[in-house]
Amino acid sequence: MATTGEILKVVMDYNMPGASADLLNIFYFLLGNDVDDDDLNSDVLDWATDEWAAKWREFHSNTASVNRIDNYIVDLAGLTVRVLGGSTVGVTGIVSAAATAAGVNASMYAPTARPKSRGRKYVPGVSQASVQGGLLDALYIAKFAELALIYATPYIGALGSELAPGVISTVAGIFLEFLIGVGFDDVPDYQRRRKPNVGS
Repeated sequence: MATTGEILKVVMDYNMPGASADLLNIFYFLLGNDVDDDDLNSDVLDWATDEWAAKWREFHSNTASVNRIDNYIVDLAGLTVRVLGGSTVGVTGIVSAAATAAGVNASMYAPTARPKSRGRKYVPGVSQASVQGGLLDALYIAKFAELALIYATPYIGALGSELAPGVISTVAGIFLEFLIGVGFDDVPDYQRRRKPNVGS
């Protein structure tokens, strides 16, 4: 049983051609209620598949895919308290164009009440067709704005899981929920994956 106030860590793994290391996004949520572990896993899979990956696929390369998620309860140091389980997502992009290099991503951020603490995501799978003159095109940016809102918006699952997205501040020793609003721009970022299995 997962309980109110516990912190959920969701590790999302992407498949990308030419990637020399796993491409990961790591999401943190504060639990707003008590929920059975199996129900929580099911609700998180729904969020990953029907919310994040469903939007991601609309504007990313068909050579890239959201592969799977793994879920953990962690403490305020980000250390694993227990493993909840994992699930295959298996959602592939639909843009018929090769992906940019594995390290080339679009980035988004979500603010918190602590100015120096904000969530940031480097999203892989950008297609070469979406980059024009070194900038992400207008269609990509419009879709990316919708994905950023999914990142920063609380989610209530069909089985009752109440998930508030945010970040852990190890300096302050608290979980910080995201404020309303997200940020991004039209310049692709390059994220070098320095350590295996470390994501944004």
